[in-house]
Formats: sequence, structure tokens, C-alpha cells
Amino acid sequence: MGDTRDVDPKAATLAAVSRAAGDAAHTLTGPAAVRATASETMVGRQFAHFRVDKPLGAGGMGEVYLATDLALDRPVALKLLPRAFAADPASRERFIREARAQARLNHPNICHIYFIGEQDEQLFFAMEFVEGESLQQILDRQKRIPLVDAVEYARMAALGLREAQRHGFTHRDIKPSNLLLDRHGVVKLVDFGIVKAQTGDSSETGQDVVLGTPFYMSPEQARGDRVDFRSDVYSLGVTIHHLVTGQPPFTGPTPLAVVSRHLTEPRPRLEAKQAVLDGVLEKMMAKRPADRYGGYDELVHALERLSPRRTRPAGFWVRAFSCGLDLLIAAVVSLPLEAVWNALRPRLGLGGSPSWMAFIIPAYFILFHARGRTPGQMALELQLEAESGGKPGLRRAAVRWLVSFTPLYLLWGANEAFDLHGASLVVAAVLLALWVGATLLVRRGDPERRSLGDRVAGTRIVYRPVG
Repeated sequence: MGDTRDVDPKAATLAAVSRAAGDAAHTLTGPAAVRATASETMVGRQFAHFRVDKPLGAGGMGEVYLATDLALDRPVALKLLPRAFAADPASRERFIREARAQARLNHPNICHIYFIGEQDEQLFFAMEFVEGESLQQILDRQKRIPLVDAVEYARMAALGLREAQRHGFTHRDIKPSNLLLDRHGVVKLVDFGIVKAQTGDSSETGQDVVLGTPFYMSPEQARGDRVDFRSDVYSLGVTIHHLVTGQPPFTGPTPLAVVSRHLTEPRPRLEAKQAVLDGVLEKMMAKRPADRYGGYDELVHALERLSPRRTRPAGFWVRAFSCGLDLLIAAVVSLPLEAVWNALRPRLGLGGSPSWMAFIIPAYFILFHARGRTPGQMALELQLEAESGGKPGLRRAAVRWLVSFTPLYLLWGANEAFDLHGASLVVAAVLLALWVGATLLVRRGDPERRSLGDRVAGTRIVYRPVG
């Protein structure tokens, strides 16, 4: 794991920012310069068993062509290291490192590498051809991406980054142009050219070297500190902001100005209709790495909670039906206890009989909800979760039960103690109606229509995430 020193924006020196801006300027201008060198003269050439068909584009460290794998008769993307960089050992090392890093990662959300080689003193590698376009190209055309789509794209990117982290890699250049959307709607990570292996060295991709794109650069990356996966979390947060608003959160006339704002200025808030995403971005883009998500599982879960495609709050009727199923199950469980008690009561000389359901039902709901799902919820693909994600636990489950059903128990106890009837029963019914009305009012004021018990306990009932 990399150095976890906290980033203090106010302590950032001008020298550190200038160093970041210097490399950032190359990142901004490099692709345009390289793109100008790409020509149709490459079409028809053959590298190993790959025939170049047409140019696709260029980046800071390579030209990309559509090619045909003659051995397997399939399209591939062929990336070439431009001859202008061929004599530079650092450029060659970075190009090879990109291919090797991607080759180690076998995941649906990461573009696959098939082959690497060198021919006529020109390095190249063949990778999966993604039939689609980058998120940057979509932004260029649409200006913005709908929030629901942006969250889903970010979730898939986070899954790819999680796989990279498991292999010890930090991408360090997450941005819309490095996220490709294929024709099936799957996002794939590309361009691992400045990937950092978590080896603790101080090489070109180690400490005190600033690489990346200033619009999406984390504070610690801008300062040249060692970075870990939390830097990619920050950059992904910046990318989401760009997708849903149409522009990066921090802009400026120069790379230096952009980097400086990442270091010192608070994150711009989203507009009201995008407020549901604001809390997630606040944590993703915290200035201090320690204040961001502590792992990709936590981040993915947070993004899934925002996506109606993955999880959505359960409606009133499905919740009521699942509760009815659970009450029926609990009642059936209590019947044998009732029968055993009725058989033993005369022998023990005891009168009366406790209502076993009064004990079984609370225990049933609290114990099952502590684990996340009751049998009734399982039948309807529902689950109870804490607001922060994960299983509610005994404390939340008990609080939820007490807030939700204590009034009913009080009314039941009053009826047992005072034998309510007539006017007293009417008063009890009115009080019960007021309680139900207050509960419905609370649900109406909650975006997810949660019950009073869920709001107090910090829980929610949702459909289980799919996929």
C-alpha cells in the first residue's frame, strides 16, 4: 500500500503545484501533437500477425489503429509507440508497463491485452477492440450524461478498479476518455500507461513524480506524494461530476490554476435535482485520502444504492405483503408452544396462558432483520440494510421493532389490563389511527418512503441488487 500521508491543501507549496502543472501541460498538449503524426500510410502494414486497417485515434503515449488478427480472423485495437518516443527508455518502459499491467487483469470492465511485440524498432501491442465510444466522446456529443447512466458507468469503472487494486495497481489517470462504453453498455477501463504498482519504490511512477491529467488529479497526486487506490477514487468522483454536470468541478486558464484549485478549494456542490449523488461525491472527493471510501466494496455499494437498475426502495404493498408472510410464519411457529403449554398448565396447577405470539414475533423479526432478511423478504427478493450499507445488526433491528410496534403493544396491554370496551375502545382506535397517520406522514416526507422505524433506526428495505 502507498504512503497514506494526509494532504493539507494550505501547506501545498508553489513548487509542488508548478511541478504538477508542468507534467500536466504535456498531458494536455501531447495527444494533439501525436495525433498530427498519425497518417494513412500505416494502413495495410503488418505487425506480427496483425494487419492495420484504419486509424482510430491517438493518446499521449501511443497511436491506436483498428487491425485484423490474421491468425484468429477477428478485429483488434493495435497500439503503437510513436517513433518519436522509441529512443526514449522511459517512454519504452511506460509503454511496456501499460501492456503488462493490463495483461495481468482479466475482468469484464478492463480492456484485455492479447499480444505485445516489437518490429522495425517500433513497439506495439494488440488489445481488445471495443466497438463503441469513450465517455468523453459521448460528453462531446450530448454535453451531459443522465445521472442514472453516469452512476451505472461509474459503478462498472469501480469494479474494474477494484480488480486492478487486487493485483496491486493504481491506475492514476481515470477520466472520461479512458472509460470506453461498448455496444452492450459495458464500461471498460483503458490506458494503463502511468499505472503504479504498489511496490514502494521511487521510480518514475513512484514518489515525487507527478503524472496524470490536471482536471481529474487527486490532491496527493498533484503534490507528488505516493498514491494508492484512494487517488483513483478521487479521480472517479471528479469524472462522475463531469458526466452529470457537463464540466469538471475545477477548471482554470492554465494547468497550474486547475491543479491549485484541486489542492485548496472546496468541491462545487451539485444542483438540487442531483442532490442524491452529492453525498457520495463529497466522500469520494475528500481532500484527505483517509476521509474517502476505505475500499471499493464500500464505494460500489454506495453507487448501487443510487442506481434504480441495481437497487430500489421497496414499495408499501410489497413490504406489507412480506410482513404478512412473516407474521403467518411466526404464528405457525408459536402454535406448538401454545399446545405444549396448554397440556402442561393443568398438571402444574397454573391458570391463564401467555400469548406466545407476543414473544415469538418480536424475536422472529429482530433476529432475522439483524441478519438482513426475513423468510418473507426472501420470498419477495427484499432485504433490510443499514443506511451506510451492510447488515443492520441487533441494535438497529431492535430499535426498528420498538419504534414500529411499541404503540400496538401498549394498546394491546391496555386492553388486557383494563378490558377496554365501548368509549374506551373508541379512544384507543382514534389513538391508533393517529399513530398510523403520523407514520404515513413521515413516510411521505422521506424520498425513499421509509417508515418511522426505518428512519429512527437508520435502515431501509430495498429490492436485492441484481447482477
